[in-house]
Amino acid sequence: MTFHSTLMFTPRRSQVRHSRAGAVAIVALLTTACSGTSIGGPTDAGVGTPAPCDGEIVDSADQCLMDDAYCEPLGDGRYCTGPAAPQCPVGSTEIDKDAICADNATCFDYSESLRCQRLMYTLQACEEAGGVAVSDPGDGSVVGVGCPDGGITLGNIDAGWDEGGLCCAPAED
Repeated sequence: MTFHSTLMFTPRRSQVRHSRAGAVAIVALLTTACSGTSIGGPTDAGVGTPAPCDGEIVDSADQCLMDDAYCEPLGDGRYCTGPAAPQCPVGSTEIDKDAICADNATCFDYSESLRCQRLMYTLQACEEAGGVAVSDPGDGSVVGVGCPDGGITLGNIDAGWDEGGLCCAPAED
């Protein structure tokens, strides 16, 4: 988007010498400020570099799309937003919207289009399912990210651990 502007004024003789440099500076400033691309365009802030966003760039997080969308902060304080296929959180699996929740599970609507089930295992039930109980050390590295060493998350551990844990099956080779 480019804006064109015409400044009209009649200078006094004493202003002519001093105003030429100022007018050149104003024209340069207006040209630079008004010739950039609009937000969400193919370049970032009109500097000619590709925008680090596959979606739309917005000024604040409250302008991001809602429901089944992503909102990622950019380095310049703006945000990149766009539609995203929702995924159940670590330790849960997708189920049909009308599916009956298993006795050893917690079921919840994660978004408008996604219903998830989180199976809960006792230490013994985890072992019987072929898994190993892994406690979170308190930094969220297990519960938030998933089983270590590529293990498959079967569900959560219900053992009264302060930081929680997961029932992890060995990684598939």
